[in-house]
Amino acid sequence: MGKIPGKILFDKRVVGDEGSVLGILKDIVFDEQTGKLVSIEVEPFENSILMREGVKRVLIPYRVVKSIKDIVVLYESELQNAPIRVVE
Repeated sequence: MGKIPGKILFDKRVVGDEGSVLGILKDIVFDEQTGKLVSIEVEPFENSILMREGVKRVLIPYRVVKSIKDIVVLYESELQNAPIRVVE
């Protein structure tokens, strides 16, 4: 993936590589020491595989991201084993 300004990523649609519509990208998390992207914060759509009871947003590890362009594409097979965290 090439360089993309972070601010243009916000509110992009997040989908799975198998066709699932998952949510909307709301924020990105960087490692302060290295400057590398660590995770993305997603507001899941209702009934998506990211949806958690009573949760508005989740953090998805960046390693699950397949591509970012006009939309954000995630590896759906990786999501099942990924440590998805709830944003408080």
